[in-house]
Amino acid sequence: MNVVNIRPMLVTAGKPPRNYADFAIEVKYYRQRGVAIFDGEAVTLLSRNGANITRTARGWRGATSAARHQPVNLDGDIVAPPEGIPCFSRLQRRLPQNRRPAAQLLRSCRI
Repeated sequence: MNVVNIRPMLVTAGKPPRNYADFAIEVKYYRQRGVAIFDGEAVTLLSRNGANITRTARGWRGATSAARHQPVNLDGDIVAPPEGIPCFSRLQRRLPQNRRPAAQLLRSCRI
């Protein structure tokens, strides 16, 4: 898969809007930002700095099922929600940068 210049959108400082009625507010989760690239057959997950973290993120791939074999890029937050509450320390254990986590951790820490 040829991936060029696909980077997650990151928060930047700016002036608040004068009229909040025209804006949506996004909840700040304890998470990792990433981009999922689906070419119609295979999925690649990249971290915010471009590292390929596909092998460490088994279990999230259902996010591309709605694409129905059409290429799509998804930019969003990767969270590990024990009991429905995102937990960054669980996510850090789940997504090591240089190695695949143990099978037991993959089962116990869903993303």
